[in-house]
Amino acid sequence: MEWGWNPDTIVATATAFAALAAAVAGVFAALSFTQLKRQVEEARNAAAHAERQADAATRQLRSAEQREERAQAERIAAWTVGDDERFELALANASRTPVYDLKIAMVLGTKAAPESHYLASIEVLPPTPAGAERREVEDHHQDRRRGWLKETGRSKNVLPIIEFVFRDASGKIWHRPADGKLEACVCGEGLPADWRRKDGSPVEKPTAQR
Repeated sequence: MEWGWNPDTIVATATAFAALAAAVAGVFAALSFTQLKRQVEEARNAAAHAERQADAATRQLRSAEQREERAQAERIAAWTVGDDERFELALANASRTPVYDLKIAMVLGTKAAPESHYLASIEVLPPTPAGAERREVEDHHQDRRRGWLKETGRSKNVLPIIEFVFRDASGKIWHRPADGKLEACVCGEGLPADWRRKDGSPVEKPTAQR
């Protein structure tokens, strides 16, 4: 067959162009598929990166919330004022929000064997911008403290140390024991397990929470 402008030539040329077009289309299809795979992989990586960023942001937010919770809890204080005959509670809330279910004990006994005697429960302690509030202490607690002074031969004007628990505005329960170190608290009946009730009997140990 000779090449020239005849039907066979046209068919052959068209076939060659079709084959070339098919090859080019195949190349473009392969490139498009590779590019699509790369785009899918990039999208997956971007999504994973965004998820990691969201997790990091969540952790940072929670850490900031925990710092804020602790900052409020650190601003709650309770101590005793008075003399060797009678004492009162002094309560201060230097934070900007109320705290709730404040429960207070006086610590007697000895340093080696301290006893935390439940004194009072206060439903709400609002902020005290004007300074500490004073609260009276019931007579039988005064008697117990005077008896403790007599039994231990303590010098006059020795005031009992205060231990307390409370719930902050977010619902978290905090415990400040006699050593003053603030800690989160899991408290049965809202009282630490080693506290003694008003009648002197020990609080039952709380069951473990699951």
